[in-house]
Amino acid sequence: MMKTLLDKFVDQLIEIGTFEELDRIYLNNRIMALVGEEGLDQQTDAESLIDIKDKLVDIAVKNGACQELLSKKDMLGAQLMDFITPLPSQVNAAFWKTYKENPK
Repeated sequence: MMKTLLDKFVDQLIEIGTFEELDRIYLNNRIMALVGEEGLDQQTDAESLIDIKDKLVDIAVKNGACQELLSKKDMLGAQLMDFITPLPSQVNAAFWKTYKENPK
């Protein structure tokens, strides 16, 4: 079954583990704020997170949420990919949990 670009991107963010299912609406809203709402309901068969991100950037340009300049598109792409980066507190918690289980 084909999904929308927004759904696929959010699905992958949740699969990676940085976010949970409970965060889905928050992620939808954050991505819509960056990209704009028009075109996010576009169906896609893209599988790669990078391919989906590139399509979201293209939609942002069409929506006027991002300028056509390569530097602006790269910055928006980085903002979208920042969603996969765990917060410092998450990294710290994971480290100390692992350390507590096996300090060696």
